[in-house]
Amino acid sequence: MQNLINKFNELNIEGMPELKKLYGHKGDFVNIECKLPNGETAKILDDNKMYYIAELPKENSDRCFGLVTDKKQLVVFEYGENSKDAVLVIWKRI
Repeated sequence: MQNLINKFNELNIEGMPELKKLYGHKGDFVNIECKLPNGETAKILDDNKMYYIAELPKENSDRCFGLVTDKKQLVVFEYGENSKDAVLVIWKRI
């Protein structure tokens, strides 16, 4: 688990505080519709899978980062209150 935490912290995303802990949760909870780099919106996770997740406040902002991993990928979303206006920040295979 510490290896996954380290991988998130090594991303050095501006405004994202250090990750200290991940929690297990089912995909339907974290599979939010987000804006992709090409401008389209989609859900990219599997509702039926278990993931390790965390939510971190974005520094100097009213937005948050949602971090998700399944040991094969790192996903970072940025979103407003109640997961509104979600944007995909990172989607990286590990």
